Amino acid sequence: MRGVKHIKGVADVRTAISAHYRNTSRTKGTPYLEILSLGMEKLRLESELEALDKRKQRIHSRLDEIRDSLDATIQEVQEKDHTASEASNGTAANLPTGGPWHTMKAEY
Repeated sequence: MRGVKHIKGVADVRTAISAHYRNTSRTKGTPYLEILSLGMEKLRLESELEALDKRKQRIHSRLDEIRDSLDATIQEVQEKDHTASEASNGTAANLPTGGPWHTMKAEY
């Protein structure tokens, strides 16, 4: 039997990986073990599904808030554009035809 005094280095220490231990047996276990493992997996999946549903509800509520905010902002911009176009229509009618603009050559 080997003791701590016989270990030459860290590589000689047996771990779960080097001993090839598994968390579940390779052979078919008893029906009680299967019932336990399947029940635990079912509980885990149900709790994960509940968490996903809660996250989905939070995402939908945030999307609704964004839609409402976006609609209000678009409405506000359209009202500003409408009032600006009405104001520019009134001033453009006061300018003489042709305007004070001159043609100019530009080289690029």
